[in-house]
Amino acid sequence: MGLGGVSATFRNWPERIVSLALARRGHDVRAIGMIYPSIAGLTSERADIEGVQVRRVPQRFWPNRALAAALDEGPSPDLIHLFHPRNILAAQTTAWARRRRVPTVYTWLGPYHDPYLVDDRERPFDAPPHYERLVWTRSQLARRLLSARGPRQVRDLLRNYRLHWPLKAARRLLPGTRFEAEEMRRMGLTQPQTVIPQWIDVAAVRGEPLARPELPAPRPWLLFVGQLTPRKGYDLALRALPAIVARHPTASLLMVSRTPPS
Repeated sequence: MGLGGVSATFRNWPERIVSLALARRGHDVRAIGMIYPSIAGLTSERADIEGVQVRRVPQRFWPNRALAAALDEGPSPDLIHLFHPRNILAAQTTAWARRRRVPTVYTWLGPYHDPYLVDDRERPFDAPPHYERLVWTRSQLARRLLSARGPRQVRDLLRNYRLHWPLKAARRLLPGTRFEAEEMRRMGLTQPQTVIPQWIDVAAVRGEPLARPELPAPRPWLLFVGQLTPRKGYDLALRALPAIVARHPTASLLMVSRTPPS
């Protein structure tokens, strides 16, 4: 269960790669994600993608009736795999799983996407992480609610708890890097961990036709692919370019990103 979940178009999302790999091995896989009306491929409520039954539900915290219906549909699962730090479906799903004694595992991809852990997820290393802000248990939540000032702070505390309790309640953590594993230990999490490097759809990558771009840029080429936001590090590439050109005068930096909406 992730944010966008399993998609027919976004081939390298981890939820898709894991789900399809399990389906190819003969497992019955159901994937639940969220509807994004403005993103092609994430607008339909139901889909069958290469043997994976996909349900998409509205982006809503607990109680989410569509999520409850999706969880109750079909046989009870043997395991639930949760993804992403800002997964607003995780709390209701974890509560559902606990009532049915279904274990959950969590892949917390990119701890510094957590809005409570860092001041600015676009520039997460500009200030130390705030581990003390995280709300893990009902007792912590109750104590902080006693000193809450107004409805907005109450809602923020509830959101904080609903994002973090599922991570603490997971049977096992599956970080994608050693850094993520170490960071979750610093967050105070003690469950068993298995580091699984970021999944890539190797077959899809190898199957792409090789078309060499015809560009007037001299070689060697340095390639950046990603959103033009600070957290993706495009600014680091730009700042490093003078030092690179000093050693390789003909070097070119090629930047590939999506076209911003008009």
